[in-house]
Amino acid sequence: MLTTYFMLPCLNEAVVVGASVQDLLSRTKDSFVVVVDDASDDGTAAIARLAAEEMDQAERVILVRRTLPNARVDRPHRFDGPAPGEDLG
Repeated sequence: MLTTYFMLPCLNEAVVVGASVQDLLSRTKDSFVVVVDDASDDGTAAIARLAAEEMDQAERVILVRRTLPNARVDRPHRFDGPAPGEDLG
């Protein structure tokens, strides 16, 4: 059986992370969501965990928390597009 891992890089994504986690979990029963929280200060990680718990699927979410000063360096692109001044080249 094939296992799928979805990587979800996050930095202050509290507004969208819950729905994103639930959407990814609902795609297949053999998947996991790896939430990489890049030192968010808006509760992103807690909201991601709560979203999975609401579906009784907390065991399928892997939370990776980066901390400052190592976080927010070479960050991936945000869900809603590039940061101001960021060149996607």
